[in-house]
Amino acid sequence: MTIWQIESTPAPWLRISSLKPSQVLDEYDEPTLFTLRSTDDQLLLAYQCGQDRGISRYLLVPADERLVAQIESNRLPLRDALVGGGWAWLIDRLAGGTLTEPVAIDPSKLPATALPKSGTTLSIDLGVLLRVRLIGKNLDAHRIPASVVRRALDGATGAIRALSAYALELDQLSGRPADEFRRFYDLPAVGFGFRSFEIAFGEPSTSERLFDDQTMIEKISEALQKGLTWATDKEDASVPHSPEWRSIVEALSKLTPPIKGVIESVEVSGRLTGRRARAIQLTRRSAERVANARKTFVPDSRAKAYEGFIRELDKDKKKFILRDAKANDLCVVGFAEEQFEDVSLAFDTDQLVNIVVYETVAPHELTSITLRSTQHRAELGSSSE
Repeated sequence: MTIWQIESTPAPWLRISSLKPSQVLDEYDEPTLFTLRSTDDQLLLAYQCGQDRGISRYLLVPADERLVAQIESNRLPLRDALVGGGWAWLIDRLAGGTLTEPVAIDPSKLPATALPKSGTTLSIDLGVLLRVRLIGKNLDAHRIPASVVRRALDGATGAIRALSAYALELDQLSGRPADEFRRFYDLPAVGFGFRSFEIAFGEPSTSERLFDDQTMIEKISEALQKGLTWATDKEDASVPHSPEWRSIVEALSKLTPPIKGVIESVEVSGRLTGRRARAIQLTRRSAERVANARKTFVPDSRAKAYEGFIRELDKDKKKFILRDAKANDLCVVGFAEEQFEDVSLAFDTDQLVNIVVYETVAPHELTSITLRSTQHRAELGSSSE
């Protein structure tokens, strides 16, 4: 964007002391579409319509709650919201932060490049189920640690996994095979961004159960929206001790930022968060709230720990039988693609493993696997003779 010239007249009656947003509707490194209040408390919609050499130009138009609601719900295109009133003002923020005096303009005479394209709405990408953006002042396109990338992936999939398990039980589909269950959290990545670090996930792979899929997605979305509203609310309310809220709190624990480290906050958006026009920000305060709520729940009885040896590994269906040292079957376990290397190594080397499984679907879903030393196996074998 560049700074351009347009016919204008002084507007001394409009007094703007600050461009501090009341509500941010869109941003890219800084707010680009937001509401603010004039000195006399008039609500205005501001749009960054020009930028050059440290100068930012903003288009200001009268606004009210109805206009903002229409923008947020995507019922009103952005260009219509900015020019539909027939009158507007311009104000520049100079390199040092000083504001120029507002001037009145005819918005119909604005350069085409100064406004959003015709028909553009403030819409989430309908192809994105969940978008997660990790934010930190030391994160940029040239310094993204692998641990941050993994946290984004594991956080998103872990959150959806927790909510999917609950939604499956609601739908009385706990007998659904593990690979069907996995489709809902092992989602395809459809976009990456490096403003800090961002990853977007699309819908699950195509299934003959299209109606069931949409029902599942709606249930996951409903639960996630409840959790996000609670986690970001100003009031620290307690949560009910119910299976639903157990899954919600577990999901939020995967999405919130760590209390320490390079990740300072996490923005969550996409269809699962509701028809929202902007991302929801989870802060370290949100993380503390979630951690405290999580402590109030007793351990999930569906999470079980086992120790044994991997037998009869089915590499195609990604499942195995776990047996004890006396060859007694303990459980049948399904695993994800990213767990294949550890599972295969334990099978090939005949190592003792400790695993944690989630007993929601059959076969059980592998949550974690730890390989024990061969020396430990020898001791176990001798003690059982």
